[in-house]
Amino acid sequence: MEYVIGEWDKMAILQKVMEHKLVYLETKDVVETTLALDNFKRACDCGRGAVFLSVARGKVAEGIDFDRHYGRCVVLFGIPYQYTLSHVLRARLNFMREKYSIRDNDFLTFDAVRQAAQCMGRVIRSKTDYGVVVLADSRYNRQDKRSKLPPWIVQFIRESSLNLSTDVAVDQIRAFLKVAGQPIDQQALQAILFDQQQVGELAKQFAHHAAAAPVLPALPVPSKAVEAGPGASVVDEELLLEELYQREMLQATAGEEAGPMEVEDAGEVTWQPVQQYPSSLFLFEDILDDVDDEK
Repeated sequence: MEYVIGEWDKMAILQKVMEHKLVYLETKDVVETTLALDNFKRACDCGRGAVFLSVARGKVAEGIDFDRHYGRCVVLFGIPYQYTLSHVLRARLNFMREKYSIRDNDFLTFDAVRQAAQCMGRVIRSKTDYGVVVLADSRYNRQDKRSKLPPWIVQFIRESSLNLSTDVAVDQIRAFLKVAGQPIDQQALQAILFDQQQVGELAKQFAHHAAAAPVLPALPVPSKAVEAGPGASVVDEELLLEELYQREMLQATAGEEAGPMEVEDAGEVTWQPVQQYPSSLFLFEDILDDVDDEK
């Protein structure tokens, strides 16, 4: 980031930005960064406005909330891949490749896109918050990258928002902010939110539904899962689809709906009403916990 800022300064880009907004940046010094954040918020409070430059995987990109008027736009340059020559990363990649048969590129891409999503989420901190996210890298146009983003981000990515020129992007952002910046109708907002009593009734319904869920017979663990070792999570996509097909066969005979698979041990597979996984890559979250436990 220091090199990029230096080049922007030579090209007089920062001078043009500072004609409209103040510019602050994250440094390696914690005290300087904290002071820069305080001044950034003061500039936003007084109406002057400011731009804060930071790095992905840093303190600001992961631990600071830019809610309300403190954050209305995130511009993400590049895809935040890890430093691949790190000994810790190499050990983790070897562990997942040997124990879970996860390819290095799959994990690195998933991890980088997850960090990108972490940066995007800095501006959306509540139901009434809004903001603009600019992905300034053509690689985000590829389906293999976009498919690894969380659903709450994917639902807003339309084909009409891809491969935009600067002029078209500015026009779309201007039109969006004009609509999103209007005052919130508090009566309409309260009408769509549940009160405490309604939340309690909904919780009772979910508890009753979970208690009434049938217990389906156990299935033998497939050979691929047995080879992975006791307690291994099934992350192979073809294997997962095969097991889902078997679940549908059981569902047809039992007449009830069951959740996706969870491997409890090397002897049996049970079905639990848990969250559906659309792809084997989303199982990386659970596997990372196992990696940390092994350390």
